Amino acid sequence: MMRMFYFVMANQSSRLMNRSVIIYVTLLLIIYCFSGCLNDKADEITKPCDSTYYSNEIKPVFETKCAVAGCHVTGGSAPFVFTDYSVVFTKKDAMKYRINLPVSHPDHMPQGDSLLPPDLAKLNSWLDQGALQCK
Repeated sequence: MMRMFYFVMANQSSRLMNRSVIIYVTLLLIIYCFSGCLNDKADEITKPCDSTYYSNEIKPVFETKCAVAGCHVTGGSAPFVFTDYSVVFTKKDAMKYRINLPVSHPDHMPQGDSLLPPDLAKLNSWLDQGALQCK
């Protein structure tokens, strides 16, 4: 009778151990799968940026429409200059508002002029994406 009891207990213990191993292995696989997803996101964050985007696409619009004599340049009437990206970045919210005002509005920028539709679309897209220096 004692042998039978020992066999039954050993059998139940073995089943519990097998279940524990299965659960443990399953959890490890789940963790492994999710860690792979997290690594995918890390790759996106660390991929090199195209720092020429701002210089080649956005800055020329500022140079021809904003950073012109008498406006957003050193010594101009505007309180800040648009020749440096860091200044442009700090003014992105006001810029988004002012470039989209009707040309007849006194706060519209550029004053007395308008942006070409492709330039306005490019600036709006850039501003909507966070006005990053890299693309």
